[in-house]
Amino acid sequence: MNSGSVVASFSNGDSPLMLRSKKDGSWFGTWQPKSGLDHVVISLHAVEDSNALFGTAVTSGSISSAAEVPIVASDGVVSAASFSRGEALAPGSFISILGKRLANRAVTASAIPYPTTLGETQVLLGGRKLPLQFSSDGQVNAIIPYNVPINTMQPLIVVNGSTISQPESVTITAAQPSVFTLRQNGKGAGVIYGVRSNRSPFLITASDPALAGDILLIYATGLGSVSTVIAAGDGAVGVNRTQNPVGVTIGGRDAEVLFSGLAPGLPGVYQLNVRVPDGLEASEEAVIAISSTGQKSPPVTIAVR
Repeated sequence: MNSGSVVASFSNGDSPLMLRSKKDGSWFGTWQPKSGLDHVVISLHAVEDSNALFGTAVTSGSISSAAEVPIVASDGVVSAASFSRGEALAPGSFISILGKRLANRAVTASAIPYPTTLGETQVLLGGRKLPLQFSSDGQVNAIIPYNVPINTMQPLIVVNGSTISQPESVTITAAQPSVFTLRQNGKGAGVIYGVRSNRSPFLITASDPALAGDILLIYATGLGSVSTVIAAGDGAVGVNRTQNPVGVTIGGRDAEVLFSGLAPGLPGVYQLNVRVPDGLEASEEAVIAISSTGQKSPPVTIAVR
């Protein structure tokens, strides 16, 4: 049922809640209970627009005190590369979830593919369990599955043991690129390597800048669907290109994109191979940006000469 109304009512006296349609047969809403209770009954009443389709459902359980449950910060679901608040996110993205009481202890995934449970923490986006790379009290890193529908708003919740956060709405778009940075906060120099004919890959720095004609390896996330779908949280093997066109500018000049796809063995990470254009002014902070499906990455910098 994609149209009509679904209303949840509560035995503790809270006001009824109108749910919203995800346009895929499922409906969602956020209920903030007034207090903890040992027992509460939730009744759901659904009616399709023509009244030809209708139904009811009942579920019950206890409500934990709000002081004990995980809290996802407002606009706290962000790209793990840019940490920009309020941006949409793309399928396949490496994301960070910011908040409080998200996990009881810090745990890092020890193997690929990433598990959907770290310690006692799980994350669900639109009902899909996300692979987790890291979990702690204030931050969880996860991968958005490739099959999350684009141009939708999906509810994200964090489960810590027997407690569940209030949903945080996440907008899903075809692509929202962002470049990983050396400071790991979305600012400053990007994680960019250079390749020359006589050298192995080297990290671009002010003391070892990029030159015209160099091939750059740029590490990013948020470039969306790829030619061969893999499980979220698994590492790519072989060549797996992005399906959305990608453009790159360096110092305001267009750069030739030789490859855009998943970085081998790095879940949620994309690699772009780009040729440095001629005519750039020498700078330790030339701006580099990626664009795809009309969305541009937050600017990061690169040293060029």
